[in-house]
Amino acid sequence: MFIRFLHLTEFKNHSQLKFEFTPSINCFTGPNGIGKTNLLDSIYLLCLTKSFLASSESQNIPHEGTFYSVKGDFLLQKKERSISCKYQSGKKKLFEEDGIAYTKLAEHIGKIPVVIVSPGDQELILGGSEDRRKFIDVTLSQIDKNYLKALSAYTKTLFQRNASLKKFNEKKYFDRDLIAFYDQELIKTGNFIFEERKKWIPELKKNLTRFYKQISNGKEIAEIEYNSDLQNDSFKNLLKESLQQDRILQRTSKGIHKDDLIFTLDGLPAKRYGSQGQQKSYLLSIKLAQYFFLKEQKKCSPILLLDDLFDKLDEHRSMFFLHTLAENKIGQVFITDTNEDRIINNFAKIDTEVKIFNLEKIKNE
Repeated sequence: MFIRFLHLTEFKNHSQLKFEFTPSINCFTGPNGIGKTNLLDSIYLLCLTKSFLASSESQNIPHEGTFYSVKGDFLLQKKERSISCKYQSGKKKLFEEDGIAYTKLAEHIGKIPVVIVSPGDQELILGGSEDRRKFIDVTLSQIDKNYLKALSAYTKTLFQRNASLKKFNEKKYFDRDLIAFYDQELIKTGNFIFEERKKWIPELKKNLTRFYKQISNGKEIAEIEYNSDLQNDSFKNLLKESLQQDRILQRTSKGIHKDDLIFTLDGLPAKRYGSQGQQKSYLLSIKLAQYFFLKEQKKCSPILLLDDLFDKLDEHRSMFFLHTLAENKIGQVFITDTNEDRIINNFAKIDTEVKIFNLEKIKNE
C-alpha cells in the first residue's frame, strides 16, 4: 500500500504541485516556510479525511483564495485507487474515491492507515489528557469502524447533554426524562469505548516497552497506564451520583471523555520525572508502538510521516529510528528536512535509497 502521485491545487501555500513518489523513502527538503509540513498534511488529509494542522477547512485555503483540491493516486490491496478532497468556501467538503463521493467521511477512515511523528508530539507527554485521548482515538478508529461510530455517537450525545444542562440552568427548569435519555445513550456507547480501550492499550504497551528498552539500552522500563472513571464504578452509577454536580457545573463531569493515559518510566510519570532526553526516547517509542500496532492489526504497512525529525533528535536516537525502519521493512515513508545533505548521509549509513524533492528548486522551475 502506497501513494504513487500527489496533485495539489491551491492547498495552503502551494498553488499547483504534482509529485511522483517511490514506495519506500521520500523526502521534502527546503528552507523553513516553504511548505514542507503542508505536503505531509495533504497526505494525512487523504488518509484520515482531515488535516492534522488546521482546525477548519478554510485554513487549508490560501490567503484570499476560495477553494483547495488535493488528489492522490494510491495502490491499495493491489488495486489502483484515486482519492481526492475538494473544498470551496461556503460549501460542503467533497471527499471521493474513484470519482464517487462518500456520504459519510467515516467510511474512508482506516482504508489508508497513517502515523505521523511531528514536533507537536511533545504534547502527548507534556499536554493535557485531551491530547492523549486523541492519540488513542486516532489509533483505534483506524482499526475498528465500530469504535469510530461509537466515538462519534458519544461525542454528539455528550454535546447535547451539556447543552441541555446549560439551558436548564438559564431557563430555571429541569427535564429529568431528557437527561435520562442522554444517559442511556452515553452508557451504551461509553461502555463500548471503555472496553475497547481497555483491550487494546496493553497491546500498545508491549511495543512501547520493547522499543524504549532498545533505545535506552534497558536503563528504564516504559509503560502506559489506562486511567478511567469506569474502572471504579459502573457508568450508570457515575452519571447518577454526579448529576447534582453536573447541574451546578453545567457539563458532564464523569465518563470516558475524562479518560487519560499515564506514560511512566520505572513507574513514575514521564511528564514530571522524565528528562528531555528520556521524553524524546519515549515519544519515539510510543510512535513506533503505534505504527507496529496498526501494521499488526491492518496486515499492511501504514504510511509514515516524519516532520522535521532529524533536526530535533541527537545522532543516537536518529540512528536508532533509522535502523528500526530498515530492519523491520517499513513501508512508504515521507520526511521533511531543511538539510538535504543530512538526509543523504543518514540514509547512506543504513544503505537505503531516498528520493529527494527539493521544494525550492521545484517551485522555481
